Amino acid sequence: MAKVSDDGTVILTAPADGVGGFRWQLELPARVGTLVRRQQTVAGGMGAGSEATFVVKVDDPDGGPVHLVKKRPWEQQPIEVLEYKLSRD
Repeated sequence: MAKVSDDGTVILTAPADGVGGFRWQLELPARVGTLVRRQQTVAGGMGAGSEATFVVKVDDPDGGPVHLVKKRPWEQQPIEVLEYKLSRD
């Protein structure tokens, strides 16, 4: 469950390792909202973990679940999928 803030946005994060070409991609049903910003931050030096952050402007939190999908851009199958159900409460 991910809580929508008072300004109508939700921030979704996922740990990223930065190796192997894997990237987090946002799968967002159009009726739910729109992606405002995507950012990847590195924690520490070389080889350190990082975090993928997605900021979504939510129109309809009941429009379906939102997924973060970890995969290589040239491959079809993800290695990990995170599902978020949005809530204003």
